Amino acid sequence: YWLASAFAIARTFARVRPFSVSFETEHVQRQYVTPLVFIGLRERELKLPTLGNRIDHGRSGLHVLIVRGRTRARLVALAFAAAARGTRATTRTPHLDGFLIDACVIEQRHSTVAVDGEIVTLESPLRFEIGRGALGLVVR
Repeated sequence: YWLASAFAIARTFARVRPFSVSFETEHVQRQYVTPLVFIGLRERELKLPTLGNRIDHGRSGLHVLIVRGRTRARLVALAFAAAARGTRATTRTPHLDGFLIDACVIEQRHSTVAVDGEIVTLESPLRFEIGRGALGLVVR
């Protein structure tokens, strides 16, 4: 897992291209142009050693973390800050925004996505949605 994740991170940094992310939160429509977004099910922590794990008794929803800086140097700085200080501290800076939402849309010509450490290319738009009270389903 760690080796696949490290490879996905290195490949992502090498191919930084901004794309559009849009969603609604607190009855406000938001749109970002960002080089990197993290979407996880339920509230997540980015601090080491629990990097990317769910927070015990965390809130439900899609946890969306959006990088506002557009340079590779900013991405690296944010990664280290999140690993050292954690998600809540890093989202209080002007360089990373975090939300718990029900749905979002990502638009880009071809999206390179890391899914559980595996890198795949998907056609746009990518729609992420959580079904509250829905039956869990695994597709193989």
